Amino acid sequence: MPLETILIIILVLLSVLLIGVLVLRPEITATRGGKIMAFLVLFALPLLCMGMGASSKLENSKSTRFCLSCHIMQPYGKSLRLDDSQHLAAAHFQNHRVPADEACYTCHTNYAMFGGIKAKLGGLRHIYVYYPMPVRVPLRKAPYMPQIRTYCPRSKQTKCRAFRAAATLSSTKWAA
Repeated sequence: MPLETILIIILVLLSVLLIGVLVLRPEITATRGGKIMAFLVLFALPLLCMGMGASSKLENSKSTRFCLSCHIMQPYGKSLRLDDSQHLAAAHFQNHRVPADEACYTCHTNYAMFGGIKAKLGGLRHIYVYYPMPVRVPLRKAPYMPQIRTYCPRSKQTKCRAFRAAATLSSTKWAA
């Protein structure tokens, strides 16, 4: 179990324990120190736990393993391992031009200021459509951003070799 998860569990248990003390001994809140403790226990500590939990899970949502855990995304995961040098996702994944553990997130995120937030909100939309709703609505593919992804961190070039090769193909074949 990751350290951050253990820390969150400890903080939640501490919150529950201290809330139990406040419920069993409400006279503690009569003093100024008791009121401060009640504020911390009832407001600040749960808020801290929620923030840490959300941060941990949002960071986990960048992983390729997380993306491919959904049954709808499994065929796209198989496309990362295609034996076709013309397939853009396979070329980047297999030649380590994108981090293997964040392959989906790297290509489907806009590099602007709020690109990561927009990508994660789009992922939340996927969860909302596929889990609570009984009607299965087809999802739009997450856009690949060729006009934005002009710098390849792995090859240290202005444009990736795979990007240049893909640019010569028709846009309907390589664009998402």
